[in-house]
Amino acid sequence: MKTLILLSVLSFIATSCSQNANKQAGNGAGLALYEKNCNSCHNASSSFGERPAPPMVAVKLHYKLEREAFIDQVTSYVLNPTAGKSRMKGAINRFGLMPKQMVSEKEVRAIAAFVYDNDIESPDWFEEHRKQEMKMGQVEPKKYGQIGKTYATQTQQVLGKNIMAAMSNGGAENALEFCNTQAIPLTDSMATALSINIKRVSDKARNPRNKANEEELAYIHILQKQIAASEQLKPHVNPKGERVKTYYPIISNGMCLQCHGKNIKPNVASKINELYPEDLATGYDANEIRGIWVVEMDK
Repeated sequence: MKTLILLSVLSFIATSCSQNANKQAGNGAGLALYEKNCNSCHNASSSFGERPAPPMVAVKLHYKLEREAFIDQVTSYVLNPTAGKSRMKGAINRFGLMPKQMVSEKEVRAIAAFVYDNDIESPDWFEEHRKQEMKMGQVEPKKYGQIGKTYATQTQQVLGKNIMAAMSNGGAENALEFCNTQAIPLTDSMATALSINIKRVSDKARNPRNKANEEELAYIHILQKQIAASEQLKPHVNPKGERVKTYYPIISNGMCLQCHGKNIKPNVASKINELYPEDLATGYDANEIRGIWVVEMDK
């Protein structure tokens, strides 16, 4: 009997070792396939606003399944991407459906197994972004102003970085071209990524789509009086039902004045007239209220 038990134990150990060896070999193949087919879009090095797809660590967290179910669902989606198969609706709104990939079912299953079995690198911004999402449902009303300010600041930084890049590559005229075609889509993409609504509005809009409504105008006028009197500017929090709107000032600076100031170069003025025939957004000095960010979120 002891001999039989010993043989059974040895057989179990041998089987486990064989399975572990196969798993490690599979992970090696999965890593190579992952780096070849996935890493260019789902890597951890892309910045928050410039990534072409969600980082793979986010994909893994959204599919909280047993190993085989995870592999099956990921494989099914990759081979034939549809919105109904995805567990990441926000990502689809932000990035669109993933294009169909030229990979075999065997290769996709190897990639999915590798992702499931291994710790996937996270972007620097990911953990903080995840914490903010998790806290959104447990926030005290007085803190919505702080949360909205974080979202407005993040969006302003992404937008400002892209405008500065456009200006570096072709001056103020190139920055105007960027703003004309990309500023609103980029803001919308940030809204989708953050699961909020966010926009820039002004009493002197350059793009008619950025024109402030009556409620927004009232806050802009308050800010204009406060800044003229050198008073501290405070965000405005407006809770309505299950939603909260928060407003934050946009203050003109040196970079803004190249396209929004009083002494705009003739070639820049010509480009403004070409792209924005209804433009009202010029004549500013530094440190004036040029508009506001409006951030709307669930309570």
